[in-house]
Order: sequence, then structure tokens, then C-alpha cells
Amino acid sequence: MRFFALPDDLVHCFSTIYRVTVQPLPGQMVSDCLLPEWGNLRMVVKNPPTFTVSSGGEVTSHFAATGPRSHPVNFEVGPCTLWGIGLLPVGWARYVQAQAKDCADRVFDGMKPSPFFGFAPLCEELCASKASEEEDFERIVEFARALAPPPRDEGRIMAIHSAMADPYLIEVPELADRVSMTVRTLERMCARYFGFPPRLMLRRQRLIRSLTAFLASGAQNWSKTMDAHYHDQAHFVREFRSFMGMNPTQYAEMDHPILDAFVAERKRIWGLPAPASAEQVEPTDAG
Repeated sequence: MRFFALPDDLVHCFSTIYRVTVQPLPGQMVSDCLLPEWGNLRMVVKNPPTFTVSSGGEVTSHFAATGPRSHPVNFEVGPCTLWGIGLLPVGWARYVQAQAKDCADRVFDGMKPSPFFGFAPLCEELCASKASEEEDFERIVEFARALAPPPRDEGRIMAIHSAMADPYLIEVPELADRVSMTVRTLERMCARYFGFPPRLMLRRQRLIRSLTAFLASGAQNWSKTMDAHYHDQAHFVREFRSFMGMNPTQYAEMDHPILDAFVAERKRIWGLPAPASAEQVEPTDAG
């Protein structure tokens, strides 16, 4: 797996652009359960995998696109080469012709008419390409630059997104104050560009920070990586079930051949959980 450094003018649109070649043993498939995240575009050069979301949606395509997710997505793939593009809320505002809330927890065949259809020509180009990885990456960058101009709400979207990375920020009114918006305006912005109400986003943020820290620790101990804002372990388990559809032990026992490669990147994107002593620490603008 290779991650490509984003150019400065696209760093707020995409979380990552990566290329991965999957080579399982003959006759075998690789499967994984991917964590909730922002929108994602996955373009498969050959042997397209099947992506399934908890709502029952399923897509087998050279171009599978997912909206923002509060639940995991499962996929199974044989030998293939895949380009992945993580779509941040600013990128959603720039490139996707639909409100994020209408695409949340859904998977789309990007080669068919959908809010992501604008990227279909890029998928066709990548599937037909005989160029190097570096040349194909430049193809993606130039395509993204030409597809649409930066959105007018970019500054406000970035302010919300940045504030959510603060592990000590857990209440919606505090988030609204931080970004100088009314709660109602914040709710509208979140529905349009982030996909979920602010409270659910803060809950999801807290869980993913804890999950990322758990994976980064070698999947050894939930209690040491659990965000301090959970009242107790039972609270954490309830939240985990609500988002992941399983308990933490079940998740820890699963193999994660693809997700493990993303641990460092997820830590960068989602931030770290509040430490156990968080209740004694003054809130900061960290993140």
C-alpha cells in the first residue's frame, strides 16, 4: 500500500489518496470491516470487489463510492489494484452534487448516474492506464483540480471539521460557540456537508479516536485506549454496539488486513482520544 502526499491546494478536500495491490493466495479472498468515516471513492483497476453497508446496500463495481458513514462497511476482494480517495467535508462540498445527509450510510455504483458520477471518467482512465503510479496520481490531481472550483463555504466547513478534532469538546453548544455559529446554523451545515447531526458526529469522533488508538496499540487493551469521556466501560460498549453493530470483543477477534495499514493515517485524521486524566485538564484548542 502506498499513500501519496497531497498538494497544498487539495489537502482540505481529501484525507488520503492511496494505491493498494491485493494479492491473496490462489483461490482465496481478502475481507475486512472498515470503520465509519467520511465519504470515500474506490476505483478498482480489475476484479472489482463487493462492498456492503449495514443498511443492506451492496455494490460490485470498478467504482464504488460511499457517503459519510456512522456504521462500518464490509468488503471482500480477490487479486486487484485499487485506488482510494478519502473525501473530506470540504471535498464533499466541492465535488458531490447532493446533501451529505442524503448519502449517509449508503454505497453507490459510481459508474452509474449518482451524485458521484462526475468521477466516472477518472475511473475509466485509471482502469485503462499503463502509466506509472506517479503518473496516475498526477492524473487524479489534475482531474480533481479541473472538476470543480473550491466551495464558497470552505472556511466555515474547515472550522467545524477542525473543532471536532479536539478531544475535550463533547457538547454541541460548545462546538457552535467555537465556530461562531448558532446551533441551528451548525445543524444545517452538518446535514449538508458532514452527513449527520452535530451530536452524532461528536459521538462518532470519540469512538473512532478510541478505535484508532486501540488498533495502534496492537489491539491489546480497550480500557487503556478508551476515551476518558465515556462514563464507564458499559457506556463505551453501548456506544460501540450503536455504531459498529457488534461488541468490542467481536471486533477485536476479526482480522483487519486492510485496515491495519491505515492506522497511522487514521490517527492523523481523527486525532487521539482524551487521556484518562482528561477531567482534570483544562480544555484547549488542540487538534
